[in-house]
Amino acid sequence: MKICCPFKRGRPIDETSRDRILDAAAHLFMCQGFQATSMDDIARDAGMSKLTLYRRFKDKNELFVSVIERKCHQFVPDEIFDVADDETAREALIKIGRAFFGLLLSDDALAMQRMMSAEAVTNPKLTELFYKAGPKRIKTLIGKTFMNLIESSRLNIRNPEEEIPMFLALFKGSDIYMKAVLNIGSKPKKHDVEAYILSAVDFFLKR
Repeated sequence: MKICCPFKRGRPIDETSRDRILDAAAHLFMCQGFQATSMDDIARDAGMSKLTLYRRFKDKNELFVSVIERKCHQFVPDEIFDVADDETAREALIKIGRAFFGLLLSDDALAMQRMMSAEAVTNPKLTELFYKAGPKRIKTLIGKTFMNLIESSRLNIRNPEEEIPMFLALFKGSDIYMKAVLNIGSKPKKHDVEAYILSAVDFFLKR
């Protein structure tokens, strides 16, 4: 699982070592949980000193946010939300739906969702960081796509703010996703996932 972070002035950023840190942190967060994972554990797993780790990330919270951001950007990059002049609303929303559903169904995202459910009661600060780094970013970018489509008369909705969570709920509320989170049955087949994405987008546009 991969992601990104800001860096202080000084030496050039060593992208390789940063990726090692993020890979180690992601693996440990998923395997043993946020609370049980220490910066010492991450430094050791990444094969570097704790001092080097702290030069790149000031604390575990910042590192966690970077893990989430990198995963989101990996599956749902900003350019996914750009709308070409000749693109229909259906085509634009299918493109977003594929990226978002791909993220939701990835092994890392499923593991993170389970971890967040466990942390929600005892560590709401962490789940708030998760929300801001992942879901909130995606909702904001979808809002920009909606406005682009509305202003170019390709989408007719009255209240984009209400429609954004409804659009996302079509994927998060799907039986495919619920079974994946609960680890029920086998991994969904690509053609079933694609068929559901098309059906969800068409349902959204019809209303």
